[in-house]
Amino acid sequence: MITKGFSVRKSGLVQKCEPARRNEVEMKIITSQFARPECTYWKEQPLDQILFFDIETTGLSADTSYLYLICCGYYQEQTCNLIQWFSEGIEDEPELLDAFFTLMKNYTMLVHYNGTTFDMNYLLKKSRQYKRNYHFDNILSLDLYKRILPFKSRFQLPNYKQKSLEEFLGIKREDTYSGGDLIPVYTKYLGRAGYEKYQSATSYHVTYQSGLPKIPEQSAKQLLAMLLLHNAEDVTGLMKISALLPLFELFEGNVPPIKSAVKQDDYEDMPGETLLLFPPQAFLITFDLPCPVTLHYKTPYYSFSLYNNLCTLKVPVLQGELKYFFTDYENYYYLSAEDKAIHKSIADFVDKSHRKKATPATAYTRKQGEFLPQTGGFLPELSTELHSFVSYFEYKEELLSNIELLQAYAVQLLTSARLQNK
Repeated sequence: MITKGFSVRKSGLVQKCEPARRNEVEMKIITSQFARPECTYWKEQPLDQILFFDIETTGLSADTSYLYLICCGYYQEQTCNLIQWFSEGIEDEPELLDAFFTLMKNYTMLVHYNGTTFDMNYLLKKSRQYKRNYHFDNILSLDLYKRILPFKSRFQLPNYKQKSLEEFLGIKREDTYSGGDLIPVYTKYLGRAGYEKYQSATSYHVTYQSGLPKIPEQSAKQLLAMLLLHNAEDVTGLMKISALLPLFELFEGNVPPIKSAVKQDDYEDMPGETLLLFPPQAFLITFDLPCPVTLHYKTPYYSFSLYNNLCTLKVPVLQGELKYFFTDYENYYYLSAEDKAIHKSIADFVDKSHRKKATPATAYTRKQGEFLPQTGGFLPELSTELHSFVSYFEYKEELLSNIELLQAYAVQLLTSARLQNK
């Protein structure tokens, strides 16, 4: 495509810009690298098989906008490497697609942030527009945004944008813009780059006295740096927040081997409205987790803390009286004077005036002791009322040395939705 030249006459001054051929401007390829952080959190995939990516576009719809920048990050030996493909115009879109999908063929896992919703669909639509048969069928996809969503109540962040997670991890950015903020910056870059190209191609120069609008102060090089920085930090940030993966896996039930279990006096983080024991006591379970973050959250039934790669589950020990409800209530009589149910096989020894047929809500016996909350599986199940939100099981000293039960209990605490909220 030929861009027509133009001339301007103002106060006797004529400025002339020579025609420029669009195909003389090619897609930019930018590479960089930085020291690789310790990557102990990648278990299932070799590091050299993981590809991180992010795209920048001029809008949300692939039908009405175009792709102008893709960044990929990958591990290689002791470094993290970045490659960026930058479009000098809409004609570069096919080249960006070809470059990305060609590189992707060398990897088995693709990591992104909300790419399932936006980035991947956008690239697929663009591929169809250019009659490319590109797809993501042969690569594993890991969307870190979707991994954290089920557990967002535990992090208590103001929002779950990637930058918020980076701040949570203490990651500092130079870039201060959002992808939307940079759309006009890209437009400005194209204008400025074209202007500078015309200026360098002729000995005639437009001056501000000519009456033309004032050109933005930033040079094309400065505007390009802004665009590349944001995109690159999206990908390096993605590589760094992957350190949260062990935490996501933990909340999904992948609990490491128990390190210790103990019952002790504890006056901190105890939900007083449910506490029956004095002095207050807590049941503590600890285990190691290779995750370089500090996190603390509390539910009505337990508290969780992660500090210096050590996790602690703290559960209030309840002491008092709970009820065990019989499921075959039709086989029981309720004794109101004693506030308990007895089996009908021995009810003949009780005066009929002191007994009545039990209902599901009165077919119980009472038990004194120390108890821990649960959602089922630990027998016998006791509760304050029939169909209580959670049940309890009796705490016994043998639990401290039963690794299998401790592991199962830790998994239940961390994964049960009923133990996360009231």
